[in-house]
Amino acid sequence: MKIIFHDKNASILALFAALLYLEKKQKYDFKNIMNKTMLKLDVINNQQGKLIYIGSDQDNNTIYITGRKRYKKIVCRVIRSFHKVMKLRERPVYFNLSPHYNNYMRISILSGKIKLPYFLQYYFIIRGIKREFFKLDNQIKDFKRRVRLYNWL
Repeated sequence: MKIIFHDKNASILALFAALLYLEKKQKYDFKNIMNKTMLKLDVINNQQGKLIYIGSDQDNNTIYITGRKRYKKIVCRVIRSFHKVMKLRERPVYFNLSPHYNNYMRISILSGKIKLPYFLQYYFIIRGIKREFFKLDNQIKDFKRRVRLYNWL
């Protein structure tokens, strides 16, 4: 099965959520996952519309992230219809990260547009992810349970 984490940009938040999903431990270490996210940061570089392969989980589900700008419904429909046309058995499962954007992340995006130093951008994005960590963590755990159940059926 293909699992696609998507948000408006192929951003640090999508990469963080994908790595959080791939983490095998029940209790997650924020600093460890954030370090892994920063190491893989050169992979994403705001590539809208491209599926970026992140890894596979223990059930051989492939994990991707993508940026979709404001076209969530269109991107999801295109991927589903592609699967129908190619007659692929497994349908992709989507995880929308847009509800997890907060003001810190918006400030980070704005600071990138007005060319502030990178350390300020990363400071705000890390603060934003820390703020959303527990809510995102609970949703990822629930999402893992649903994916395992879907695989079992």
